[in-house]
Amino acid sequence: MKFDYDLFISFSDDDNQSVNDENGWISDFKTYLGFLLKYLLKRTPIIIDSSIFKDNSDINKNEIYSKTANFIIILSDNYIKSSACKNELNSIYEYIKNKYEHEYNYPVFKVLKSPITIDDKSGFIHKLTNHNFYEIFFTANETNKYITLEGKAEEKQYWIKLVDLSYDINKSYENILHQQTIKITDDTKRTVFLAETGIDQDNNREIIKRELQQHGYTVLPNHQLSTSDTDLKSDIQKDLQKSSLSIHIFGDDPGHIVKENNISIVEFQNNIAANYFNNLNKDKDNNLFSRIIWIAPDLKITDEKQKINIEKLKHNAEALTGAELVQTPIEVLKTIIHNRLKGKSIQNIDISDLKTTKEKNIYLIYDKNDTEYVLQVSELLSKKAYKPVSTEFEGNKLTLINQHRQKLVNCDCVVIFFFNSNINWLNSKLYDIKKAPGFGRKNHINIISIYSDTNNLKLLKKIYHDSYIIIKQDKKFDQNLFDPLFKKINQTI
Repeated sequence: MKFDYDLFISFSDDDNQSVNDENGWISDFKTYLGFLLKYLLKRTPIIIDSSIFKDNSDINKNEIYSKTANFIIILSDNYIKSSACKNELNSIYEYIKNKYEHEYNYPVFKVLKSPITIDDKSGFIHKLTNHNFYEIFFTANETNKYITLEGKAEEKQYWIKLVDLSYDINKSYENILHQQTIKITDDTKRTVFLAETGIDQDNNREIIKRELQQHGYTVLPNHQLSTSDTDLKSDIQKDLQKSSLSIHIFGDDPGHIVKENNISIVEFQNNIAANYFNNLNKDKDNNLFSRIIWIAPDLKITDEKQKINIEKLKHNAEALTGAELVQTPIEVLKTIIHNRLKGKSIQNIDISDLKTTKEKNIYLIYDKNDTEYVLQVSELLSKKAYKPVSTEFEGNKLTLINQHRQKLVNCDCVVIFFFNSNINWLNSKLYDIKKAPGFGRKNHINIISIYSDTNNLKLLKKIYHDSYIIIKQDKKFDQNLFDPLFKKINQTI
């Protein structure tokens, strides 16, 4: 199945107003998303938007939709108040529902610039998973202060969210091209229920979700939970039945209150999971399902009521039924989750697996033809008490990409060996490094060193100036040339 357009973006003109002669929010969003999709699709994506209809009112909307693979709806107060936007949304929905059998198959993505209230709780737009491009500043007395993420270089969360969205779009596109129906897998061993969280833990939830998906797990819920208390309970129970593990994250914000039970959504999901575990235990099937409750170790609770609730949770046997309560750094939590999915309890996990190494990890990026040379570098690093991390070349393409990203997340610095005349290869590696926060890295990589031969040295210094440590290194190995790198590492890390 081929499409003329990769993506259609529906938006309100009022959300794309230029400020101080800079591009509007939508224009930047479209440009940045295009960059990421180009990387994933291996070609320049064709993205159109609502302006195509404004410029030519005679265009048949359904004809355009039929030639489009995926859709993004950028919701805002401006969008909801606009009759033209509502009409466009309805036309997209009418086309989509007639083409795709189930809501889970809809190639439609909902982007929110700000917290908004959707009147039609049963409508298809409410059921789509949120991609929130805003951050709320949560305090005990004020929950309605937020900023819309703008995509500036320092706004890491914007890029993380954009990377997540681009991967979701790419996955949807692959399913459509291969005419696959998106289904929730019947393999419960590969499915995890990751409970909805309060606002302050939303980013941590996204980190865990991304980690699981990159390792091939299906993460539920994969749609917006119902706002009806009865349907909400049913939705959660159905998702738990498809899962081998549930993860519950408790933070400062308890989330919205489930009216019928008068408890927070975070507690509500945890209680249902505890009851589900109990019922399995009665049937002696409790080995099929386990639970993890996580509390961030650096959590600062401003809400006294929530502080009391979390202390009660720690001593509430019923709420902890079938669960392992952990209060560790998020990187350690990832290890616990992976081990739990392999059938190990916390008591059986080698504690050395949970400790973050004190060795400084140096990720070596190089072409396969340069392996023999880099082996000498690895030996030198090991003698200097550093931990060299090599580039992988064997395995399927997706596995290699995931390994590469994970190494960028975990390393302390990167060394690139550029004895290849193809500057595009180098640029792609540097681009990956810049995107590392989008893969789950907590900070930027401060030390990036490029070792290159005489032929490329002048070009590199002209292009990159002082952006990187650039050192002349011909193929004859000279360990003294690595002294500036070691000095920089010891001063910085």
